[in-house]
Amino acid sequence: MFDLPLGHDTPSYMKAATSIIYTNYDSFRPPAYPLLIALIFLLIRIFIPSNDFIITYNSLALSARLASLVSGVLLIVCSYYVFSKAAMRLLSEEKKKEISKYIGFIVSFFLSFSFYFIGYSAIGMRECFLSVLIVLLFYFIIIKEQMNLKDNLSLAFLISWLTLTLLTAGLLSIAGLILFYIISKIKRFQFKFSTISKKKLLLLITSFLITFLFWVIFSIYKWDDPFYNWQTQTSIIKTFENTEISSIAFSLKMILETILHSIIIGIPKEFRLLFKLLGFIFSLIFLYVLLKNFKKKPLVFIFFFVGTHFAFLSIFYSFGSLDYRFIMYFFPLLIFLGALPLGRIFYSAINEQQKNSFPTIILFLLFFLTLYLRGLSSITGDIFYRIYIIINELTIFSILILYRNRIYYSFDI
Repeated sequence: MFDLPLGHDTPSYMKAATSIIYTNYDSFRPPAYPLLIALIFLLIRIFIPSNDFIITYNSLALSARLASLVSGVLLIVCSYYVFSKAAMRLLSEEKKKEISKYIGFIVSFFLSFSFYFIGYSAIGMRECFLSVLIVLLFYFIIIKEQMNLKDNLSLAFLISWLTLTLLTAGLLSIAGLILFYIISKIKRFQFKFSTISKKKLLLLITSFLITFLFWVIFSIYKWDDPFYNWQTQTSIIKTFENTEISSIAFSLKMILETILHSIIIGIPKEFRLLFKLLGFIFSLIFLYVLLKNFKKKPLVFIFFFVGTHFAFLSIFYSFGSLDYRFIMYFFPLLIFLGALPLGRIFYSAINEQQKNSFPTIILFLLFFLTLYLRGLSSITGDIFYRIYIIINELTIFSILILYRNRIYYSFDI
């Protein structure tokens, strides 16, 4: 797996990690992920004589790969724990504890066999690290209701670390949380949940603002520009009239054109990526689960949290062909939605002796195998790519057909 070439942005993370080691940070990259690379490098030096492991391109590349690998493993473990807990709070049946474990198992297995996540856990990129932070944030905001001092400090740390990993992720997460809080207070919607507390929301906003202010002050000190990071990353995005994106705010016409362009081009591109990365039928499953059970607290949170990121990123996708990594860091939340009915079906196949139990188990194994192969072949250009896609889609469709008599129950949360 480490034979894969380093990610496009990995050298910049390595350079930032080097500046952290030398205590002279001068990168436009926020420091959270480079700090992880630097820590892994220093940990390796504890066990390897310093003369044999010095700051070189190869040693930093290894540290970056290990940082993404550790993040990938943590993502699988955290996803099982967090989404098992989330499912247990959603389900109402008698055996919800056992079924919840299967739902968490489906999420973890999906991530383990998705070559896109496997690949990014080997090339030194920060996407798996971002996903871990998102999953843990979901846990402390939605699942963990009784918060002590340690939990509050953990929550503040998570939103700060998310912001210092990707500034827009921190900003959009706060925007999504505020929308979630406001909508939940509107009586006409009558959502069947208690919203997040004002104390928790205030803690999140305050932690984000302090962290963001810290980065702004650093950017002013280093580059005389408070938004140097964003200007560097968005300089490629221009409107049809070659107007820089930073000037859109001064033109109502450009704002309207940008919104229209995002709706017509950007959002369809994002859904096309969803279908490619997660599968067409699996995507339809989680969309149906979301719409059918929209008044449940975790699902409403996911809708506004992911929706805010989706809406913003559609602007970027409408102006060019950007990499799928820009949207994949919140995929675990969507995979959880799709795993809710599939976990129930898998539990039934394992624990209830029925004539279709064995075929269902085989189909699940085939689904995960072809999930890996379709991802791998899409990158390597394998001639069997379309065949893997067809088999992968047919397996999950066959599972639904086998349990067609229980479809309504399986999708009703």
